Amino acid sequence: LAKITSKNLRDEIINSIFLYYQKLYEKIAGDRLDILPHLILRNLHVWTKLDNNSWAKQQILKSSNYWLQQRKLPTNQELNSALKAMRNVVNISGIEYIDLLNNCLIASGEIEEISIEECCYQRGLKYIQAEDYSKAINEFYQVITLNYQREEVYYNRGLAYEKLEDFSAAINDYNAALRINPEWAEVYNNRGNAYYKLGEYERSIADYEQAITLNPDLKLAAKNKEIVLGLLEELERSYVKKKENIVNFKKLTIVNTLTGHSNLVRSVVISPDGEILASGSYDDTIKLWELKTGKLITTLYPDGGDIEALAISPNGEILASGSDQRKEITLWELKTGPLIHTFSESIGLT
Repeated sequence: LAKITSKNLRDEIINSIFLYYQKLYEKIAGDRLDILPHLILRNLHVWTKLDNNSWAKQQILKSSNYWLQQRKLPTNQELNSALKAMRNVVNISGIEYIDLLNNCLIASGEIEEISIEECCYQRGLKYIQAEDYSKAINEFYQVITLNYQREEVYYNRGLAYEKLEDFSAAINDYNAALRINPEWAEVYNNRGNAYYKLGEYERSIADYEQAITLNPDLKLAAKNKEIVLGLLEELERSYVKKKENIVNFKKLTIVNTLTGHSNLVRSVVISPDGEILASGSYDDTIKLWELKTGKLITTLYPDGGDIEALAISPNGEILASGSDQRKEITLWELKTGPLIHTFSESIGLT
């Protein structure tokens, strides 16, 4: 071509070669669409040697459109439009092709390239704004795979994990961000939030204090610290109150010991007026006791076997007993002792 002086003739020859390649690629596309994007770019050196780089750019556009077509995406008439469409979907699985594409763009005189790392990062930020945190995490993971020294990626992925309430994963990412940039106050504040959610209040306070030290104007950290301190004070008051309410059995005095059953005592109940105590035993009996003196009033003999449960009516007049073997509930007159009624259709007691 260099020996052909006629520009028109030279352009006709180039156009013929271009059309030949077009038909060749179309033939291949019917059987092996997957290899076309790479194949076109690997043959690009034929076109970059020409004075007019538009031929090379047309081949790059053709390759880009085949790449988009593989992913069932619309093709484009302009190279810049094709590159924009690719930025919306490219990920680390296409790193080999994108590296080849970028080399071809440089060779054709283009100053615009595709950075998979930046594409994934920007998509991750958009997913956070859209509150699609799982997709954001996936994009940030790809960025970290390509460049593990970007602290802002760990920070934003930590935010996404927090939104998904995976606080341990969020802390891991905040730790990574702080290893790269230990002076980042906002990360300490966010890690404090994650520790707070996990109930690690001392660690959360320590992180809030570090955030305030690094940035005294970070009012959110100061507010969060006050919230946790208030919670700890409330927990302390609650603990002291519960401790005060705990009965110290060592200080209790035994007033009386009631003996008379020949087997395990399973249930005990006291009448509302505090005068009678009823005890039910695995010796198949119920005993009524005078609570103040410990004197046995009477012994009741249900037919249902072991006594599992006892209850006294609110007015103190009726005693109910539940047995295990025959699954019966029996009602008694508490003051006088006689049997009132037996319910035997119960399916059991719990």
